[in-house]
Amino acid sequence: MTKFLDLISEYKLTKIEKLMILNSRPTSLAGLHVLIEEHEDRFSMDQMDELLRYVKECFPVPQE
Repeated sequence: MTKFLDLISEYKLTKIEKLMILNSRPTSLAGLHVLIEEHEDRFSMDQMDELLRYVKECFPVPQE
């Protein structure tokens, strides 16, 4: 979790947004979009892709 918070520190996410991302660990951009208020005004598509990549990297979905 610390690694993830370090990686996203450059983004201006609210504490609530960070907590919701940590709790839900989205696996798609659509899932991430619903967690970040006004994402289209605050972040570029590349930044959103990078945020999602950080989530997937730090919290991989277990393979069955």
